[in-house]
Amino acid sequence: MMKNSKITRLELIYVLVIISLATLAYGTGIPYTPSPAQDYLVDGYDSLPFKDQRGDESWSLNINTNYEPDRNWDTNFYDNAGGSISYKCLSYASSTTNDWFNLQYGIPMNNYRSYISGRYENGTNPRFLEANYHESINGNHYSYTPLLYKLKVISAYRDPITNERIPYRLKGYADTLTNPPSDWINYDDPKLSNPQEFNYTYQEDLFNIGEFKEISIDLEIFRGTDDENRLKEAMEKYGALLSFTENLESSINIHSMALVGHGEDGSGTYFIAHDNYGSGGSGGYSEYKKLYIEDIDQAFAFIPKGDWPTYHHDNRRTGFTLLKGDMEKGKTQRKAINLVLGTRGTTAALARPSIANLDNDNYQDVVVGYLVDDEDDGWISAVGKNWWGNTKEKWKKNIGYKVLANPSIGNLDDDKELEVIVGLYNGTLILIDPDGSKDPYMTGYTVDKKYSAIGGSDVRGRLGFTAIANLDNEGRNEIIFADNSYNYDWNGTLYVLGYEGNNLVEKDMINLTEGIGGADGGAHGAVAIADVDNDDKEEIVVPGFYGIKVYDYDSGTLSLKCNNTHSYISAAPVIYDIDRDNEYEIIYTTADYDCDYGGCSNNLYVIDADSCTEEKTKSLDIYSLVSPAIANFDSDSNLEIIILGRTAEYGDYDEVQLFEYGSSITEEWTYPKSGSIQLVDSAPNIVDIDGDGDYEIIIASTTSSIMILNNTGEIFDEFDVEGTIGSTPVIGDLSGKGVAELTVKRSGSPVNILTTLTGTNRMPELNQIGDITAIAGDLININASGQVAATDPDGDNTTIYYSSPLNESGLWQTTVNDTGNYSILVEASDGNLSDYQYVDITVFSNETTLSNTFADNTTKKLLNFTGTENKTITIRLPKDAWVIHTKMKVEGMAP
Repeated sequence: MMKNSKITRLELIYVLVIISLATLAYGTGIPYTPSPAQDYLVDGYDSLPFKDQRGDESWSLNINTNYEPDRNWDTNFYDNAGGSISYKCLSYASSTTNDWFNLQYGIPMNNYRSYISGRYENGTNPRFLEANYHESINGNHYSYTPLLYKLKVISAYRDPITNERIPYRLKGYADTLTNPPSDWINYDDPKLSNPQEFNYTYQEDLFNIGEFKEISIDLEIFRGTDDENRLKEAMEKYGALLSFTENLESSINIHSMALVGHGEDGSGTYFIAHDNYGSGGSGGYSEYKKLYIEDIDQAFAFIPKGDWPTYHHDNRRTGFTLLKGDMEKGKTQRKAINLVLGTRGTTAALARPSIANLDNDNYQDVVVGYLVDDEDDGWISAVGKNWWGNTKEKWKKNIGYKVLANPSIGNLDDDKELEVIVGLYNGTLILIDPDGSKDPYMTGYTVDKKYSAIGGSDVRGRLGFTAIANLDNEGRNEIIFADNSYNYDWNGTLYVLGYEGNNLVEKDMINLTEGIGGADGGAHGAVAIADVDNDDKEEIVVPGFYGIKVYDYDSGTLSLKCNNTHSYISAAPVIYDIDRDNEYEIIYTTADYDCDYGGCSNNLYVIDADSCTEEKTKSLDIYSLVSPAIANFDSDSNLEIIILGRTAEYGDYDEVQLFEYGSSITEEWTYPKSGSIQLVDSAPNIVDIDGDGDYEIIIASTTSSIMILNNTGEIFDEFDVEGTIGSTPVIGDLSGKGVAELTVKRSGSPVNILTTLTGTNRMPELNQIGDITAIAGDLININASGQVAATDPDGDNTTIYYSSPLNESGLWQTTVNDTGNYSILVEASDGNLSDYQYVDITVFSNETTLSNTFADNTTKKLLNFTGTENKTITIRLPKDAWVIHTKMKVEGMAP
């Protein structure tokens, strides 16, 4: 009886602890109103939507009645202290962090129905992340839980509203954001037997994060200025951070929020968090919180994707990346990697590269097409680093015709390798399937000829830019492109192809004048693709010579959604939520250039993407024949549009112009401010090339120089390359350093050369660190045998950081209560770049016995071999031992 009483009492203590923690869960931090005048705040912090973790009793009853949950939800919040609040802060904070990245890329904060309350909210759906978390751990919530990984209190506890176990590992959510479930197509919620509207569809545009990085924070007693500085530097480099905070009255990780700023007051450095519960802010239930370093236990930064897989960066043709560079301002010397492509070429070769990780290794690859000798001899090459870090040409393929457009790179057959698509002027689409081979498989598709009265014959349309996207959400990507001709009485066609059984298969096509009337020569610029009407299916925006056309692709059939008659459109439009009203706009330019039909004008247009209706127009004094680019150059509430164009219809000189998009479209500056310059007719690209928080504009001149303009229209930097530049450089992370690098295809007689330019600083390298085992009560010294070491190729001083529970020296005095599994971040930093890895530490119960000797009581064996022979060693174990873990280190030595 006494024994049962003890058990009951112990269980009661746990319940009391849980209730106490629950009551205080949202007490972390001090309510605060951010001040742009005194605080550092990430761009767009005030445009992030707030979400509400409070439930609704009538909604809970509705769930129980109609949705058949695994367990009935609570319908009387007053019988449970704090029960009206769902403890799902990790998924809410993670979704807010993802929202910040989407805002930077111009993605609308789409509407979804709250799983908790039934109310409608904006942004990334927290339940998408949570449902994926539940699916990932297969019901074993303990396996994916750090603390209280020992007591199993928090993870074992059920949410007071939904009665679900709480997924409680921040790293698990970071992993979900960086590796979203690409196979989720109308995936039903795992906790509802009758999910109704609660199913989830993965859309690649909604996740723009490449990988995550944990910021090292010391144990509370060791925290100080170095921890504050690491958090501030990470925020200024990467943007919004995902954090786990302590309770005001406890050192237990209890609440998660997105960090969006920092500042200084009489108490020192504080951090500003965007919360999803409180008494103030949007809707009366959300607010910002002020936190100090002692409140923050864990933080993750997210590195943007490091690829540039198609024309102008992505299918929305934004020309913008959040990836930051490390090129020092005014430093003329650059680290340049030059690679002569394997086939001799001509000086006139025009080509645009693309960047993606083709073969699923550790490095991005460059795919570039070029011309050799004449237009009947064109090649595509793939260039990248091998496992040893050496840059090489991985493969090349003769495609028999000149390549003038960027290849598009994507997964078309669901294997681990990506495929390459490029359109040619002779009307042929080329698909290259590397499949790990030095001689990749190649197939083609040729469009039909169509009659032109002007030409007096059948004319085969020219191809160029392409797109790869999953239009119909059926699990496989499609290939989308349009053809064109300069015979303006000729009818263009929009094509959708699939890749099945090593063959290109027509899925649908539509005449670009169907339902409109009047031939217009097709579409010269790249199609743009996005879900413009929030129906979970992507639409195709076609830049017709004489008007924008938007097409649905539903149930495998193309149909015209809307169109206008703006003309003449030469380049890809940009799809972007430029006014942050949670709806896409289409931004493009028209030019009165070689316009046989008349009615053309030099204009910048912003139209509603769902209806094609005009929102704003700006008359231009230049002839813009390339795509615009968009970013926030001055950190105010308005975005800016960059365009490039000719100063005369058939002239040789060009200008770059920046416009602010507000109540009207206002010109801010023009480059050059005086004199003249000849630029390559290619869209400008935008990147923070020196990592200082301000964006730069990348352009190229016809005199073989790469030019970088700052946000006020002045030359930030300029450097020459030998040979002819055929396009603006593309931006990616080819070295695997997590920083932006410029890659340009250039031609110098008689060779084609691919050049990658980056800052001179190189990343330090950590040695491989083995996993660690210990018995509760041991002093763990991760560097006991000198196994943690870092080298810096530039000779810079490096600092090693360890995440808790290790201290700044890599030590941890464990106690009998520390049994469990831990993942420890070890980071080597030169103050700018860092290398890091996670080390697993397993702490066994103090009742575990360590046996680390052989049968003769030695701890090491030296085995000498004179030839091929077997050696036997014997290990002695205690009688009746139950072996729970074994490990042996074997090293080879020269005689």
